[in-house]
This record gives sequence, C-alpha cells and structure tokens, in this order.
Amino acid sequence: MMRRGTLYLSIGDRKLLTGIRREAVRLNCDPVDFVVALLVTVVRDKMSDSILDGDRPEDIATPYRLSRRDEGLTARQYAILDWIAAEMKKADLKALACTYQEIADALGFGASIVFKAARALERKGMISVERPFRRCDRSLWMILPKQEFAS
Repeated sequence: MMRRGTLYLSIGDRKLLTGIRREAVRLNCDPVDFVVALLVTVVRDKMSDSILDGDRPEDIATPYRLSRRDEGLTARQYAILDWIAAEMKKADLKALACTYQEIADALGFGASIVFKAARALERKGMISVERPFRRCDRSLWMILPKQEFAS
C-alpha cells in the first residue's frame, strides 16, 4: 500500500539486484542510495523520454518486479522462497528435502527465524512444508503452483 509521499519498491530479479549492488560497490555507496540517486537524477533532469526511447515502462519493468502474489512478503520470507526455488531448480526437483537449520545456514538466519517465516509463507498459501515426526529429520518443502496461491 502506498501512503501519500511514499513509494515502496521491491525488485525480484536476482541479476538486476546483483548489477545494482555491483555498481554501488564500484561507486562506494549503499545500493539503496544508488537507486534513489538514479531515480532523482532521471526525474529532476527530465531524462525519462530519452532513457525509455519510446518503450512502455511496464514492458521494461514487468519481468523485474515481484508478481502480485509476492507483494507483502518480508525480505526474509522472499529470501527463503527464492532459496527454495533455486535449490529445487538446481536439482530439478518438485520438492526439496532439507531442515530449517540447513536453510538458516545457507541464508545466514537463525533456524527459529526460518521456522516463523515458513509458517507465514504457508499461511499465505505460497509453500507447503511436510514436517517429519522427529524434529531433526528433513522436512519436505514445496512451492505451490500459482493457481493455488492465496489471492
């Protein structure tokens, strides 16, 4: 939701984020400051038309932004969802077997944070987690198809 005078932006494309971070490092600044500086410069200097060169903004932006169903995720929830999807894609799996601790170690979070974020993702209908009977065994993580996502 946008308040008057406030714009929240989420970028869901890993390559674009990597490019932003790389440029920020090159310029020795924070990635957020880099993006804000670009936006300020483009708007202040009325460079939009020359940069877009006749392209529609939504045609350029759509592949890089989060889909509507991803809105409202915290950064940690999105990181967990992204990590699960990447691991599943890497191994060509429909479900991923891993522990909360394995995800926590991979992302640098605590296992309790992963547990809470996973519960929130389940409540939002984005993932399914089949938990084992024994606490230390691996859970089975599945990303739900788009049609099963909560609206």
